[in-house]
Amino acid sequence: MSTVREFIEQFENGKTPLADLMTIKTYMSVPEKLRIAEIVIDSSAEYDRGYVKFDTYKKYLAFIFAVIEAHTELEFAADWDTRIAEYDALCKKGLFNHIIECFQDSYDDCWLVLNMKCNDLLANNSVEANMAKIAQSVIENLDVIIGTLSDKLAEIDLKKIIPEDLDLNKLQKLLNKFK
Repeated sequence: MSTVREFIEQFENGKTPLADLMTIKTYMSVPEKLRIAEIVIDSSAEYDRGYVKFDTYKKYLAFIFAVIEAHTELEFAADWDTRIAEYDALCKKGLFNHIIECFQDSYDDCWLVLNMKCNDLLANNSVEANMAKIAQSVIENLDVIIGTLSDKLAEIDLKKIIPEDLDLNKLQKLLNKFK
């Protein structure tokens, strides 16, 4: 494995053909494609009260980093800003497109798998998010109702409502007739 920075330096120092500077894996198995999709989704998905959305900028860049690392022996830096600088350096030197061309078909397949997985997550937005929204609304409204009911019950003086001479047995018999 070599870092992107080392790769760029090797390219600049000689006129070695690109293919000779790195090993290219031209095919990814389905589990490998799914792993790339997981890495990208973990990097770019944002979850908010049951909703999922994607930062498309991060999604694209995370895909580029993951797909290049999976298909080549190149390794991007751990720091996000440094990764972006390395990507920019590859583009500026005209290397990015040449690298991708080496495994273009697999790149396209990985992008397709990623978008399928993202679409699956987004399809859940309507069901899961709406259920979360309904549950949150019910909880908020129950708190208000319980608080109001508690306040009102505290204000009631039962001695004023129930007559002192009330025969509870007669009241029970009357209520039983309405069952």
